[in-house]
Amino acid sequence: DNIWDQLLIAPLRKLPAEDRPKVVILIDALDETDFTDPKGIVSCLKQKVRDLPSWVGVAVSSRPEYEIKTALARYKPVYIDCDEENNLDDLRLFVEHQLEQLQ
Repeated sequence: DNIWDQLLIAPLRKLPAEDRPKVVILIDALDETDFTDPKGIVSCLKQKVRDLPSWVGVAVSSRPEYEIKTALARYKPVYIDCDEENNLDDLRLFVEHQLEQLQ
């Protein structure tokens, strides 16, 4: 809690907000943390994301663990299922494009 405030919230709030581009904090593999720990990152995110300046967003990758989904539900997250056909098509197009660039 206190570390989050000291290292992230306080310094970001000191920055001027006008004309600032959106910044996204990416947290990968949240499900690989101890998400049941009341002092862990999931609990911290649950309580502290709302304290970030409006120009700072948070993106999380995780398996759809019930505890994580419940903890972060108040932020109305967008879920992207990597197994959905349209997402696989997008990935396929991206890889094809990258391979074309190598030729």
